[in-house]
Amino acid sequence: QTQAGGRFLLAGAWKRVGQFSQHPYAHDEIENVRRNVGVIDVSTLGKFRLFGPDALKALQRMYIGDMAKLTPGKLKYTAMCNEDGCIIDDGVVGKLDENDYHFTTSTGRAAATVEWFRFHTRYEDWKYYLVNLTDAFGAINLAGPNSRAVLQRITSADVSNAAFPYMGFREVTLVNGVKARLLRVGFLGEMGFEIHVPSSMSPALWELLMEAGREFGLKPF
Repeated sequence: QTQAGGRFLLAGAWKRVGQFSQHPYAHDEIENVRRNVGVIDVSTLGKFRLFGPDALKALQRMYIGDMAKLTPGKLKYTAMCNEDGCIIDDGVVGKLDENDYHFTTSTGRAAATVEWFRFHTRYEDWKYYLVNLTDAFGAINLAGPNSRAVLQRITSADVSNAAFPYMGFREVTLVNGVKARLLRVGFLGEMGFEIHVPSSMSPALWELLMEAGREFGLKPF
């Protein structure tokens, strides 16, 4: 990303690219992701696995909304509040299997999430396990009108709208044999996909997407 001209900014305990564009307001980046397709490294987002017989009880305690309605293969956007009812974080929760969940947090809250769960369940005899995977998994968001066409170039899985609708969640295999978790989400108002892979494979995924998206006008943003 540095070679592509990325200029890094502090984001919590991390550094992430603020923009690649030389324009002070990044107009060209914005226009390209609206008209074509772009990629952004979102690896600094918190990524967690929550599992165990009382995992659902812990989710219900931490987040607004009824997590019992969550089904495998679907995501739920939700928020976490403090004792005053003020929103302190948001993210998505996906169900991997019975009593087994994958969820994301903001960059700034990633380090505090485990302790937040422990503190607010400290009087309960609940059996659940929370694993912080923020460092273990990288994540790249692929967004824009051509994002599905690019994604289909790197996996044989069916990513059509019928097979993989908005707020879908599944595990797929990429063309290089890497297992990836695919989240049909975005934060740009355009179609988007979040691709989670082991951190060691993040540079390879970035290059794979850049190559697959060349003819579709893909650029980092």
